[in-house]
Amino acid sequence: MHFESPEKTSRPQALQEDEYFLYLVERAVDCLDLQRSSPPDQLGRIQESVFRPDAVPTELPAFRATQFPTAVCWNGWMVKRLTDLLGDQLETRLIWSEDPTLTPHPNPWGF
Repeated sequence: MHFESPEKTSRPQALQEDEYFLYLVERAVDCLDLQRSSPPDQLGRIQESVFRPDAVPTELPAFRATQFPTAVCWNGWMVKRLTDLLGDQLETRLIWSEDPTLTPHPNPWGF
């Protein structure tokens, strides 16, 4: 099992079949638009997230919103990378996009 800090690597390398890669997402960013996002439920989940585009850390593979620090938000380029590596073993759910033709998942945190 590999444990890497975000400072050491931004993208996973090719892994052997029996290897695992852990990416610890520690960075919390104040990027939610609180006026346009839904209020948190009793568990702190924000059902409809709207981000401030200028504040989203697109250079990071993943981040946490300061208003919902238990959730991990993956940037699109990293979701593509993970999907390429894992295929149908990975479930992805869109929570927000600047692209108006894309529709966020209606229940992004329900599994």
